[in-house]
Amino acid sequence: MQRNLIFDLGVHRGEDTEFYLKKGFSVVAVDANPELCRFVEDRFPNAVADRKLTVVNRAITQTAGRVEFYQNLEWDVWGTIDPESAERNARQGAASRRIVVEGVTTGICSPSSASLTT
Repeated sequence: MQRNLIFDLGVHRGEDTEFYLKKGFSVVAVDANPELCRFVEDRFPNAVADRKLTVVNRAITQTAGRVEFYQNLEWDVWGTIDPESAERNARQGAASRRIVVEGVTTGICSPSSASLTT
């Protein structure tokens, strides 16, 4: 068991990841938004190269497999896999683009899974 490993679920722009890396942790950063994943990789190229940071472009879901992700065009923090939330955001003037991403489960979301699986 690796004791200095942190999972940053919903990494967004890597604010928390930056803190963890500075504290000496290794980080697995997960986000459904592919643009945010690229942003985080570009933000921390040395940590990626040193294998202190692994970026995983996946949505956190209750069952593994492909899922529709609503990538908000106004507020990237409002990305969601919930169509009702995407509709609410659109009513508030923040439309989304629907893309398909892979879903991944955790022990938190699925009692049968104890780690990230695809």
